[in-house]
Amino acid sequence: MRLRHITSGTALAGLVLLTGALPALAATSGVTVSGAVWLDLDGDGVRDAEDPGRAGVPVTLRTAATILDATVSAADGSWTFGNVAPGSYTVVVNPPIDHRVTTGAGTVAIDVATSDVTDGPSIGLGSPVASGTDVAVTVVADGSAAGSAFTWLVDAYNLGNGAADGPVSVRLVLDGAHVATGATGTGWACEVGGAIVTCSTPDGLPGAGHLPTITMLSTPTGDVGAATGVTGTVRLDGAFDAAPLNDESSASRTIGADVAAIDTDGDGAADLTQTGAPTSALLMVALLALAAGTTTLRTVRRT
Repeated sequence: MRLRHITSGTALAGLVLLTGALPALAATSGVTVSGAVWLDLDGDGVRDAEDPGRAGVPVTLRTAATILDATVSAADGSWTFGNVAPGSYTVVVNPPIDHRVTTGAGTVAIDVATSDVTDGPSIGLGSPVASGTDVAVTVVADGSAAGSAFTWLVDAYNLGNGAADGPVSVRLVLDGAHVATGATGTGWACEVGGAIVTCSTPDGLPGAGHLPTITMLSTPTGDVGAATGVTGTVRLDGAFDAAPLNDESSASRTIGADVAAIDTDGDGAADLTQTGAPTSALLMVALLALAAGTTTLRTVRRT
């Protein structure tokens, strides 16, 4: 009696899944149109070196009457539309509440040829008031940091041309499946209390200026796919705020598989079920692959 091993396609497919060797489908690519949205601190309609990008601003790509694509500006204020066919379009920026466009209109006409448009519409946002003090805050979810903690970047600005005396305070409220674990910033004194973080500084805000960034960390407490959010509110105690509606900003992100396992029961070991790590799924694939491979083992009796 001889044993002959025949490797079936099913077993091979299971092995490919386990090793991650499944070839990725090539993504189609076309003309890319990109631009930026930024805070115009001095309101002059020109982006200066100190003018930061503005995250979370809705941007749409349209024809005369149809919205073809929609996005929001990234942490650095950049936005991108991919696979755009040659033609004539308009890019429409919807400013956050109580901001005004300082670079002209929020609707810009563009012509797309066959090459990427890397210097698309650059839109500046400033204070809606002509003069005075106008503090504003931005909250950005920093997705570049992986691990068991999320990073949130919080900035306080004065979009007005009048100086504001201190103190200045920022209140951060967390919702969803995470809790605050720390907050720091040059010149800021921060108190962390689970779902609420309060930071204050005696420093004032010069006209068309900003304070150092507050970096807040939070630890996810939910499974993969759960939402987390932060709402920040800035308060000016030393001067009148001429445009209070832009004193609040929010950001959110979803817990992904890149988040390290969390020790929720305090036993010193990572709890894989808490992070949604696909351990059971991998085990199931392994068992299926093994079963499929076993069926290919055939005994051939020669007489």
